[in-house]
Amino acid sequence: NAVNTSTTLKNNQVSAVVTDSQGNKWFGTNGGVSLFDGINWTNYTVSDGLASDLITSTAVDSQGNKWFGSWGGVSKFDGITWTTYTTTNGLINNNVRCIATDAQNNVWAGTDGGGLSKFDGTNWITYTSADGLASDTVYSIVVDSSGNKWFGTLNSGVSEFDGTNWTTYT
Repeated sequence: NAVNTSTTLKNNQVSAVVTDSQGNKWFGTNGGVSLFDGINWTNYTVSDGLASDLITSTAVDSQGNKWFGSWGGVSKFDGITWTTYTTTNGLINNNVRCIATDAQNNVWAGTDGGGLSKFDGTNWITYTSADGLASDTVYSIVVDSSGNKWFGTLNSGVSEFDGTNWTTYT
């Protein structure tokens, strides 16, 4: 895994930040991903395995995997290996605006016009406005303490999903 260790952030346009269980900070930028361990910076780009260097969102699951949404798909980093998901292997749309994980380690990726994709570790499941999602452009995702998923959408309010039923608030 070739990485660029430096004293700097990869790019000054930072669109996503997350902290892992070891206290490392992961920054999604318009030039790739930067990791800051408190002392050193390590930068990752497409050449390391990212789907795209235009990172839009990031999340860490309970197993410590780092997930990055981008204008190119979803990338997972387990600390050693990068895995990329795109429309060729199950993602509904490669333009990912937001990403979140839930207590079951499902990964939720909200896209720009394609709806929502959920990854259960094996398969991608797609949800769109035809299923009850308020809009196929999803700007934000949060999972509440009851496990309900909330999706902020483009001009269509908020959709709540309890795993079975959709409710939209405008």
